[in-house]
Amino acid sequence: MTQQDLEIFLAWFSGQSTGSLAKKYKLDKSQIKKVINCVGKERTVPNTQILHELPADKTSDGWNI
Repeated sequence: MTQQDLEIFLAWFSGQSTGSLAKKYKLDKSQIKKVINCVGKERTVPNTQILHELPADKTSDGWNI
């Protein structure tokens, strides 16, 4: 994934059409769609369960056990 690919994806995500992006980056609409699909797949989190571990000194703040 290149910087240009990410820019295309973010522009499309913000509402720009594939036609306008194709003109801007001098690509075919099909190439724009491929970029959007590839970046979208790479940006997804493969594991939907994300755990965050707090340092030991932060876990007891505000809790009286």
